[in-house]
Amino acid sequence: MLIDLDRDKSLDKSKLEMPIDIKIGNRIVVKNSVLENIDTIDLEILEYILANFKDFIKPVATSLYYPSREVMSTISKCVPEMKVQFKTGNPGSTPIIPISSYEFFEGLEIFDRILAGLKDEWSDLQKYKYLYNELGKTLTYNLNVYEHTTYANKIEKLSRNIFTGIVRGSAICSSFAASYDYLCYRANLESDILHEEEHDYVLITADGVDYFVDPTFDAAFIKFGLQTRNFAISKEDFIKNDHNLEEAEAESYEVGHLSKDELKGLDLAIGYLDSFGGVYQDDRIIEIAKHLEGESNVEKAMNLFSQISSIPKCGFVGHADYEKILGAILSFVEDENFIQNFEFVSLLEKDDEEMNRILVISIRENGVLNRYVVSDDLTSFTEFDEYKKKQI
Repeated sequence: MLIDLDRDKSLDKSKLEMPIDIKIGNRIVVKNSVLENIDTIDLEILEYILANFKDFIKPVATSLYYPSREVMSTISKCVPEMKVQFKTGNPGSTPIIPISSYEFFEGLEIFDRILAGLKDEWSDLQKYKYLYNELGKTLTYNLNVYEHTTYANKIEKLSRNIFTGIVRGSAICSSFAASYDYLCYRANLESDILHEEEHDYVLITADGVDYFVDPTFDAAFIKFGLQTRNFAISKEDFIKNDHNLEEAEAESYEVGHLSKDELKGLDLAIGYLDSFGGVYQDDRIIEIAKHLEGESNVEKAMNLFSQISSIPKCGFVGHADYEKILGAILSFVEDENFIQNFEFVSLLEKDDEEMNRILVISIRENGVLNRYVVSDDLTSFTEFDEYKKKQI
C-alpha cells in the first residue's frame, strides 16, 4: 500500500494494510514497511513517520557507519521500544545486532567519557595511545562466545556490538577493533579496520605514517601496567604476535614502528604510568616468575596467585585478562616441574543468560591431581569438589 505524505496527511490508519510504502516528493522512504537510511531523512519527517506509522514499520540504519545522536533521540522520543540495526564494522559489512535507543545512549555515555579525557595539546600519536589504553582498561575479552550453550549466540552478538559491549565491559576482537575505530573517528583521527579470517585489528595513521595496532591483544597488559606488545610495533614483530597480514590483505603495507622508549614516552605524556609509579610492571612479573615460593606445587601456585593479586591494576579485569597475564608470567618461569604440572582455565559454571564463569587451577603433586576454584580477586581457594557440593 502506497502512502504519499505530500497528499495523505489525514489518512485513516485503521485502513492501512501491510506492507506499506511511504513516499515524500519523488523519494520512497519506506519500502515494504522497512524504513531504510534513516540518517538521511529530515528529522521532522522521521518523527512524523515514527509517531504515526510505528506499528507498520521497522527502521534499519544503513546510511552511516554509526547512527547519529539526533536520529536515536528521535526514536527514543517516539518509539523507545523500537530497536535499530546498524553496522559495527567497515562500511559494506553486514548489520550485526539491533539495539534500542536506551542501549545506544548507555554505551555512548561511556565513549563520551573516554573522549572527554583527550587534550588538545597532545600529538596525534599521544591521542591514539590514550584511546588505546582507555579502551583496554574498559573492555575484557568475552570467553563465553566459545561455549556451545543455549545463550552463546546471544552473548556473542552483545559482545560484537560496540555499544552493548562497552556497557557490559566484554567484547570479542571485532568489537575491540570497531570500538577503537569509532573512538578514532570521534576524535578526528585516521583509522581503518583490518580483517583476518578470525581476527580484527586496526591501521592508524599519524603524521603520514601508518602503524598496526591490536587493542584486543593488549587489553590485559594495559590493565596490569605492562608495556603494550601490539601498538605501533614493527611488521615483523606484529607477525610474530600471531597476526596474519596476508589474510588481512596488508602484507604489502609499509608501516612504521615505535621503540620501547618512544612507547614509554607516550604513556608518560598521557599520564597512564601515573597509576604505576611512573614505571611499567614488566620487571615485576619477571621477578614473580623467577622466584616461585613454596615447598610444593600447590604452595607455589597459591603464592603465585597471591603475588599476581598484589600487582597494581587499573580498569575492569576479567578472566581472560588473568589468563593472559598468567601466560606471560609462566613464559618466564624456570621451574619445569611446576610448568608441566600446572594448568589454569576459566570454566563455564552454568548455562544461564549471564553465563557465570569460575577460575579453576589444576595442580599435579606426586601423581595426585588437585583442583581448586580461585576467587575472582585471586586471594582464596576452594577445593573443586567442595565448591560443586555448595552449588547443589
